Amino acid sequence: MKLVLDTSAIIHGFRADEGAEILIPERVIVEAEKLGANTGIIIAMGATPVKPDRESVRMAEKRADEYGEALKLSATDIEVIALAIQEKGTVVSDDYPIENLCAIIGIDFLPISYEGIKEIFVYTYQCTGCRRRFRKLYSGCPVCGSPLRTKRENARKNKRA
Repeated sequence: MKLVLDTSAIIHGFRADEGAEILIPERVIVEAEKLGANTGIIIAMGATPVKPDRESVRMAEKRADEYGEALKLSATDIEVIALAIQEKGTVVSDDYPIENLCAIIGIDFLPISYEGIKEIFVYTYQCTGCRRRFRKLYSGCPVCGSPLRTKRENARKNKRA
C-alpha cells in the first residue's frame, strides 16, 4: 500500500504498518520542518521524498477549483493530492479540505487523530446583489459587480460531485 503523508501526519507522529510504502511531497518536508517537526525520523524509517509531476499537480488544482476547495488548499495540500493521484496512493491527513476533495474525486484517505470527515461538501459562490451562482470565484460579480460569498452544499445534493 502506498501512503502519501501530509504535514499533519508527521506532526502527529504517524507510524505506518510494516510493508507500506511511505511517500512525502517535498513541500510537506519543508512545511513540517518550519513547524519544528523532526522529518529525519520518518525518512530514516524509509519514507521517500517525492515531487509530484506537473500533470498531477494541474489535475489536483483543476479538481480543487472545480469543487470550490481551491481557496482552502495550500500549495503543499495540492502536492499531497497530486502525489496521491500520480501514485494511486492513500492520503494520510487530518486536514478537512484535503479529506473532502479526496472523497469527492475518489482518493482513499486515512485520518490520524480523529474520525475523519462525516459529510462531503462542494462550494459555489453566490452574488450578494443579483443572487446568481458561480462555480469560480471572481473579485466581484461579473453580472452586477456586487461581492460574492461562499455557499457550501452537501455533495450528495449537488450534481457536480
